Amino acid sequence: MIFPGLKKWAKLKGWQLDKNFVYGNYNGYIFTAFDGRNYKVFTTMIPNLTEEQKEKIFSFIKENKKRLKISEYSIESNVLTVKYKELIRPMKIQEMDAILKALTDFFLSEGIYGKEHCAICGAQGNHDTVAINDSIVSLCGTCYRQSIDDVEEMSKEYATEEKNYAIGFIGALLGGLVGVIPWVIVENYLGLYASILGFLIGKASLKGYTLFKGKIGKPTGFIIGAATTFSVIAAELVSLAILMIQEGAYVSLENYIISFTHPEIAGWVYRDLGLGLLMAFLGISSIFRQLKDDVDTVVPRIRKVSL
Repeated sequence: MIFPGLKKWAKLKGWQLDKNFVYGNYNGYIFTAFDGRNYKVFTTMIPNLTEEQKEKIFSFIKENKKRLKISEYSIESNVLTVKYKELIRPMKIQEMDAILKALTDFFLSEGIYGKEHCAICGAQGNHDTVAINDSIVSLCGTCYRQSIDDVEEMSKEYATEEKNYAIGFIGALLGGLVGVIPWVIVENYLGLYASILGFLIGKASLKGYTLFKGKIGKPTGFIIGAATTFSVIAAELVSLAILMIQEGAYVSLENYIISFTHPEIAGWVYRDLGLGLLMAFLGISSIFRQLKDDVDTVVPRIRKVSL
């Protein structure tokens, strides 16, 4: 999601809006920017980055970190990432400008390559602008074609790779059922509205999936979602069973049917279920995004974009 501040920045600077980020040219360098929870991130891929240049960039940012209000920074696979934390208020346009101007002025003074050079081989020329996952880079024709071939090969290997989805599903179910325990205790023995604990079930399902060595792939999100849904329903059924016993009734299919159909009971049962599912999926919504990122790490998405 792109927040208003970055949209305003993109409009002022003539940058492009993508689904979850903005990108564009700043002083001869391509930057990508996106919003997080109380922070903004700017990234740029630096062609042919040497260790000496890397150390100089780190030294420059360290010296100017306080002035530019940069909270975190890193360079991985030649991608520089700087983060600005929005603790009290959103980041101002002037502050975005200050960070990028300082960085690009330093790059130029050190002869660090910009968008006119291929991000992979460093060749100079009029190159294509390409999105590799959520990073925007310049690629020469040769490197672009090679990247497409590499992605296709990775995709084939990933498709044929054995993935333990079945074992992972069992782990997700067991993890979700472990997450049922706090729900049942809180609702039946503490007398509190336990469905707000639904988020624990979602997180426990993912933990079970990973403990059982379930592989990360496109079906993983559906597996976690199914295990979470099953576990939330199981939590409500167990809570109803305990309530039946406390009321001196038998735990039977007939009494379950009454619980789900009787006007005086069904309302709070469905409300409990609905809130539990809502809390569970709110709890794992960030997990789904992370799973998507993990899949993209295995098989990158690559496409041409306009600058």
